[in-house]
Order: sequence, then structure tokens, then C-alpha cells
Amino acid sequence: MRLVSKYRTNKKTKEQIDICLAKMQRIYANHNTGSKYDVGEKKSEETSKLKERIKELSPIFHNQIYP
Repeated sequence: MRLVSKYRTNKKTKEQIDICLAKMQRIYANHNTGSKYDVGEKKSEETSKLKERIKELSPIFHNQIYP
């Protein structure tokens, strides 16, 4: 039996994960640019928090994107 993640089956979970992914995208895109969105040295801390949040929302999806 194939496991299906909440990301695929629950609209609210998908929206929350999409928000986390968008924040991560902004962090990586602005890293070391000096812009107002650049988190500087806190990059790994911030991305770790977002990865943990994704794992809480849907462990199966988390394991798919972070094997």
C-alpha cells in the first residue's frame, strides 16, 4: 500500500506547507544580498524551524522532499 501525505489530501495542510516553502524560498533567494529579507547568519536556524514545521504537518511529505 502506498502512503499518501496530508499535503496531497488536506487543503489546509497544503496551504500551511506552501507558506513554509515560500518562506524558505525567500530565505535562500536573499541569502547574503543585504536586502531587508536577508536573515544573514540565522539562515540555518530559520530553515530548520521551517523544516520542523513541515515535518509536524506532514511527515510523509517531509520525507519525500528531504530524503
